[in-house]
Amino acid sequence: MESNGTIKAAVIQDTFNSNADLVYGAQNESATIDNTGITVTSNEDGSKLVKVTSGGVFVSNDGGETWKNAIRGDGISTDLLTAGRVNTNEITIYNLD
Repeated sequence: MESNGTIKAAVIQDTFNSNADLVYGAQNESATIDNTGITVTSNEDGSKLVKVTSGGVFVSNDGGETWKNAIRGDGISTDLLTAGRVNTNEITIYNLD
């Protein structure tokens, strides 16, 4: 983090690069586009779906029976946040109100 609370540009770029490797390395997914958005399905486990719409990014682990909102225009859902390690020295929690 920068002293003003923003994320360092190099950290963001490294994250993009890492995610690009995951995306470009994905060889076992299928995608469909229809009037409900873009749905990506794991060909190894059809119960795992990701849907991208103008309202956000949604995930399902039951084949689309239920969906959880992961990312919206106004933020990221921390209900679905998973991490191997979080350095709490770099986190500031505050109330926006």
